Amino acid sequence: MATTLSAPSLRPWRQLEITYLVPEGSTVEEDEVVVRFDPKTFENDYRIAYNALAVARADANRKQAERKAQQFILEANRQSAAVTLAASRNQLAKLEFIAPRLSEIRRLELKRDELLARKISRKLASIAVIQEEERNHTDILIEQAKHKLKEAQETIEKLNVKASTEGFVIYDRGWRAVKPREGSAKYPGEAVARISDLSAMRVKLQVGEIQSQRLREGQHAEVVVSSLSGEPVTGKVARVARRATPTKAGSSIKQVQVIVELDSTMAGYTSGLSAHVRIFVKKVREALVAPIDCVFDQDSLYVVYVREGTRFVPRRVNLTARNADFAVIEGDLESGSEIALHPPAH
Repeated sequence: MATTLSAPSLRPWRQLEITYLVPEGSTVEEDEVVVRFDPKTFENDYRIAYNALAVARADANRKQAERKAQQFILEANRQSAAVTLAASRNQLAKLEFIAPRLSEIRRLELKRDELLARKISRKLASIAVIQEEERNHTDILIEQAKHKLKEAQETIEKLNVKASTEGFVIYDRGWRAVKPREGSAKYPGEAVARISDLSAMRVKLQVGEIQSQRLREGQHAEVVVSSLSGEPVTGKVARVARRATPTKAGSSIKQVQVIVELDSTMAGYTSGLSAHVRIFVKKVREALVAPIDCVFDQDSLYVVYVREGTRFVPRRVNLTARNADFAVIEGDLESGSEIALHPPAH
């Protein structure tokens, strides 16, 4: 099984230059950087976003200081008006001892001080609402700047494409049929490499159309990599293609792709190795087995030639199962009988 690593899809959409690429054939760990793309353009976007956040925070601090100064002045005015109003009310008790004209002046001054105190209180309440709206607005601007900075940072991080699992690096040639390299460019979403998961390996094989008709998913298999230990590893058929495809362009010979999934792996197993695969399509107990080369088709009947004395005589048999090398046969012969590899000459 393999995981495909692709160039990240970023905005603005543009080709991305590869600045670092793990050598093909390397084994990488999970979360290890496999390919890195040039971050220059996106680093400039990051600096712009960083500066915008700094400006937004500085502007918010300046406005906060202005709001505090405004509140301080209004609060001082409110306290001054309260003191003046209290003094005017104290003078009201003495009005009966002064001239009527002066008494009227004092009453008018008291009303003036009351109006001024109410006006300052209303202004303080109004300023509190306005300042709250301004504070919310500056908070929104800061959050927007933070979001843009986070996006810019995440974009730069996406330029470092990491392995999602431990495995073996295989370059992807893509539609251009050219291996990627440092300095080359990839479009967003274009595949760069594949990571083969060495803990879950598969074998791809091609079989003839007739053979494929006997294969089913889940059938037991044995896989031998002769270039290594030669020890068989068990597996099972994971998929049988629904249709046959030409072995190469323009060829009339078609084969069916079969995928066998290994139950385990052994030391040295890696992608690209050749293997010999045996798939068990049927289990037969206590059966007679003969080499397939010893079974002959004679007038639409299967026969084997069994030794009787100094000559070989034909015996009709039925084939209940077969593979490329052997056939399970039923007929008038016993185990251990000597049979001919070629039809006897007449």
